[in-house]
Amino acid sequence: MLGPFRSREKKAASREEKAAIPAARPLGRRVGSRLPHLPRLPRLARRPATVVSLLLLFSLIFCGIFAPWLAPYDPFLMGKTVLAPPDAGHWLGTDQLGRDNLSRLLYGARISLATGFLTVGISAFLGVTVGLVSGYYGKAVDLVLMRVTDIFLSFPLLMLILVVVSVLGASLRNIILVLGCLGWPALARLVRGETLAVKQRDYIQICRVLGFSGPRIMLAHILPNIARPILVAATFAVAKNILLESALSFLGVGVPLPAPSWGNMLAGIQSISLLTKYYWLWLAPGLAILLCALAVNFLGEALMEALEV
Repeated sequence: MLGPFRSREKKAASREEKAAIPAARPLGRRVGSRLPHLPRLPRLARRPATVVSLLLLFSLIFCGIFAPWLAPYDPFLMGKTVLAPPDAGHWLGTDQLGRDNLSRLLYGARISLATGFLTVGISAFLGVTVGLVSGYYGKAVDLVLMRVTDIFLSFPLLMLILVVVSVLGASLRNIILVLGCLGWPALARLVRGETLAVKQRDYIQICRVLGFSGPRIMLAHILPNIARPILVAATFAVAKNILLESALSFLGVGVPLPAPSWGNMLAGIQSISLLTKYYWLWLAPGLAILLCALAVNFLGEALMEALEV
């Protein structure tokens, strides 16, 4: 009589045991690689500051890409109307050589934005590589790489860039290479710290036991889990590099004339008389630099809050 009841009790116990055991993860899966806070991005997109920043940044990128079609004049064309104020023919006036300021501003967006994004790509590649290798392998490798990083961090960045650019020569290619190759140490430090925390987790130890190679573990299991702080840091670095390029061009060691950039548009108006009498020479490029940097920084703060970095 008790047989059916005992069989039911055994089935119920087996069901409870199965429910208590968590589902096994497939080997090689990127554990924790998803960004758990991405659902918060639509809520952040409803904020006025984030929406305005996105629209402004996309507008600047659009103007830079389609500058040959949007510019009313050739940015290198020198006209007869020198230092003309804004009017129907020249919406932002002309400079000391009679060139249209609006056309130069649109073409300058290409150089300034390309410098910001390309330099971040180079520095992110170097910084992530150094940080991952240093944090994962540790010991002598970590000691050597971090001492090299400390050497780079010990120099004033702007002074070091000025010296290197003066030696190599002022050109857009050299500016991108120098800013990219000298901007990685801070990101390397960040990536190393995150790697040291992640590599102690159980799934990394399991990958080692299973015989996964170091590069596979770093790229497939560690990097996806530290992508959030890297993304936020890279976003802020874009604004910093745009400001650095503008400062170098303003000092005369950046993008050489006559190529237009926002920085060298300000370089020719350093006298008080030009600043006070011809406001249209500095107002447009100055606002472009300011608004672009603010837009990128607001987006970085939005990402930082959404990803809870």
